[in-house]
Amino acid sequence: MGIIHYYDNVSDCNVACKNLIKEAESQNELILGFDMEWPVDFRTGSGKTALIQICPEEQTCYLFHVGCMETLPEALTHLLQHSKVRLVGLNIKNDLWKLSRDFQIIVKPIIDSRVVDLSEFANKVLNSGQTWSLDRLTLHLRSLADDTVRKSNWMIQNLSKTQQCYAATDAYQTTMVALFRIGQMSYGSALRLQKLLEARHKESKNDIHDVLILVEHTPVYTIGIRSKDYSKEVEDKLVSLGADFHRTNRGGLITFHGPGQLVVYPILNLKNYQPSVRWYVNKIEQTVIDVCKELNIEAQTSPHTGVWVEDRKICAVGIHGSRYVTTHGLALNCNTDLNWFSHIVPCGIEGKEVTSLTKELKTDFTIQDTIPIFLNSFSKLFQCSLSELYWFQDLL
Repeated sequence: MGIIHYYDNVSDCNVACKNLIKEAESQNELILGFDMEWPVDFRTGSGKTALIQICPEEQTCYLFHVGCMETLPEALTHLLQHSKVRLVGLNIKNDLWKLSRDFQIIVKPIIDSRVVDLSEFANKVLNSGQTWSLDRLTLHLRSLADDTVRKSNWMIQNLSKTQQCYAATDAYQTTMVALFRIGQMSYGSALRLQKLLEARHKESKNDIHDVLILVEHTPVYTIGIRSKDYSKEVEDKLVSLGADFHRTNRGGLITFHGPGQLVVYPILNLKNYQPSVRWYVNKIEQTVIDVCKELNIEAQTSPHTGVWVEDRKICAVGIHGSRYVTTHGLALNCNTDLNWFSHIVPCGIEGKEVTSLTKELKTDFTIQDTIPIFLNSFSKLFQCSLSELYWFQDLL
């Protein structure tokens, strides 16, 4: 998961920068992703630089809210001027000149020898002379490139979570996915949340972009678009068992969701990755296979969708895609009560069993045990950073 360190006072900023200086001095060269944010009117003058973003690696970003400080922290100045530090960013030279105008810092030696400007690099590679914007240069990797965020008030303390995520991805380009851990929730509520997030994608409201929802459902049977075999009589019978029943627009036939099962709903715009539904399904399945591998369980795909341990299904996959925006997702059995599946033909496949991580490991293995392994696998395969956010409750 990605980590954002936010500092809005000189003392804490100095401590963080001294640690980065130590890191630089322990190696031949320290590469730092670098960017700055300005007030929306782009005024100049002492202290008008609002924010400095520094990323020493893909998973970590330091946000220094220098607009709240009377002087530039001494250790931050030393870090930027350090002989072993190289700054990488877009139009970074202009930012450094602005910084020198706002604060007492000598930037010419930095610009002359320790800056890699991505705009110049892109023009060299593409043999062009364009003036690049970050959106145009890295559109396929961006997740929070909303102009309203970029032009928000960067001088107000404290920065919002949205501003922090934007600033972090501005300095180090990687696809940012917001992580929502919901806990237990009814299927209907989760479905409404998915539809809302899907609509925001299609309306290009980038204050919420790619999202990974982790949820555990109360007992529910769901069916996909091939629903003609499931009459009202069948529905009533299943409901009488104490479960809800939902007809959905996902692919696949009938399955069960309930306690002890990790359900994951990625709401992704595949144009940020690969605009291919087949590619997406393969990545989802491989994510689960890697989770199983980490636990020494040999899992694989089959001609049937989902993930299998021999001919026992451990994870169901059912998705919906509209204009390359995905909804629905996967359900991985952790310590699920498998008796719920005995009342149906899971996914419409006759003669197959259902299994769980607990059953295969022969020890209780919970959703909470599974989540860290799953998130690590997902972030690697989708080449994204996960930023945990908590304000999704406002959407419900």
